[in-house]
Amino acid sequence: MKNIKSLIKGECANFDYENNFCLPKDQLCCFYIGDERTPRCKYFEKGVLPLEPALENQYCLDRDMSFNTDMKKCEKCGNYIAVNSNNQKYCDNCKIDIRKKKNRERVQKQRCL
Repeated sequence: MKNIKSLIKGECANFDYENNFCLPKDQLCCFYIGDERTPRCKYFEKGVLPLEPALENQYCLDRDMSFNTDMKKCEKCGNYIAVNSNNQKYCDNCKIDIRKKKNRERVQKQRCL
């Protein structure tokens, strides 16, 4: 929820920073009401949320909605990532770690032979 609020503050054109208001509805933003299960905001879901694909998928999973099929779960850390090919298994941070680990193992094997 914290990530959603920061995304709203940074990107939502309908959000009033001073009062946490939704300008078109002229009431408190539905994400700042404090309810555990807040009502849906169509502008946020279609216009702002797609800017963060991983957050979008988590939001959709929490609300039992269908989400983008171009997303996969990272096999190492479990975060959702936007996949570019069918072979992609890891997010960018984990991919670097896995590459270093495999390189280290390969070099150690070479040195022992």
